[in-house]
Amino acid sequence: MIDVYVKYEEGRATLNFTVKKKEWAVFFECDHRDHVAPVVYDFAAFACLAIADRFKQNVELHAPVTQEALENCRALASFYMRMGANDDTFDVSSNEIAAEQPSQGQLSSLCVSTGVDSTYVLITEKERLKFTHGLVVHGADYTIDQIDGFNALLKRFLFILNR
Repeated sequence: MIDVYVKYEEGRATLNFTVKKKEWAVFFECDHRDHVAPVVYDFAAFACLAIADRFKQNVELHAPVTQEALENCRALASFYMRMGANDDTFDVSSNEIAAEQPSQGQLSSLCVSTGVDSTYVLITEKERLKFTHGLVVHGADYTIDQIDGFNALLKRFLFILNR
């Protein structure tokens, strides 16, 4: 079992965990002018799914998440396990289940990998789905130290988003 703890400070949520005596951290930053501290950490549950898949271990998130997010994580974990080449199993759980949070405002976002499929959706569906925001993850395709490559990717993404 991997225990993941979240620390939130000034627009940055850091997920800390230890695997085989090595300390790891994953973080999310937002500098949007309307950003407020999260009430629930559903986004962190999905990050925990990536951690569970990477290390093929169960993960317990020590932060409030909704039951719906955990169920979605379990469905994705099941998909990952069916698509994998081995019999490893993993799950994401939380020690604190939060009430569902109603949507607020008129913002809409798309999380993209910037691969062919998600870029196609961004380009072809932007007007119909009225995307106002996007999420690009530094550390997925480009490691944290690959700043120039990530910034070039981000520039291309923002160009498409703002067309």
